[in-house]
Amino acid sequence: MSSPAPHPIEGVIPAVLTPLSSSGEIDERLLARQIEYFCGQNVHGLFIGGTTAEGPYLTEAERTEIFGLAKRIAGATQTLYLTLLRPHTRQVIEEAKRAESLEPHFIASVPPFYYGVTQQCIIDHFVELADTASVPVVLYNIPQNTYNPMKLDTVLQLARHPNIAGIKDSSGAFVTFSHGLLHADDGFAWIQGEDLLDAPSLQFGAPALVTGLGNVWVEPYTAMYRAARSGDFQTLRDCQRKINHLAKIIDAAGGAVIPAIKSAATLLGRASHRMRVSAMELDRSQIEAIRSVLAEIGLL
Repeated sequence: MSSPAPHPIEGVIPAVLTPLSSSGEIDERLLARQIEYFCGQNVHGLFIGGTTAEGPYLTEAERTEIFGLAKRIAGATQTLYLTLLRPHTRQVIEEAKRAESLEPHFIASVPPFYYGVTQQCIIDHFVELADTASVPVVLYNIPQNTYNPMKLDTVLQLARHPNIAGIKDSSGAFVTFSHGLLHADDGFAWIQGEDLLDAPSLQFGAPALVTGLGNVWVEPYTAMYRAARSGDFQTLRDCQRKINHLAKIIDAAGGAVIPAIKSAATLLGRASHRMRVSAMELDRSQIEAIRSVLAEIGLL
């Protein structure tokens, strides 16, 4: 059975985007505005350096800069998750050791990626990381990006490690998620990472969700979480409908998830359209289509 983490894994945890300046550097003014927005909406934590943040394209110095700013603004009120997206176990462990001075509450890591690996390799990776980490580890399953899915038996085996606190599951495989939620040891948190599955996950008893779309509009997520806690399932469903409507910005961007989120947040004054890979940036017609979705919702 997992030992209790010093901070509970609970509630709405936005996956913070990374605003970039016209020269491609971190725009600290916009980043601070985004974090202040989250804090003003009473979220429960911040997921830093992950996929929505363009984490694989951030340098270690940039990730440190982002985390430091988040901690200065929100550290007293938020549980902070530092995500280390590196392809090899040694890289993750070495960066985790250097990050100890940042004092994150949790570190999150994906399985080894680029080359295909076995489930035993995934187990060995996380056990070695958890054995050496100074704070609890959150598994991060996003097979559409790593191409190495974590099978349910693998997760359940890792859930027994005393320094592995939970899993952020962004696979979209709700059957696996619900099975894991019902069968994992007490103290191990199944965190939903797919925005369109938040309501059923909370109804099943998931303690937390990590949201990328919440960078645009986090209010439906916090209202949904409160509704789940109070058993108000009509409000829960209504909030999921709002989130589903918000997700139309991704269709407007031709399926480009992160550029859609960044452009929508830019239209609301909290980000920039700039992507670390400039070819991923949206064109004017796509941005206008996103603007139309936001207008339909009433955000503009």
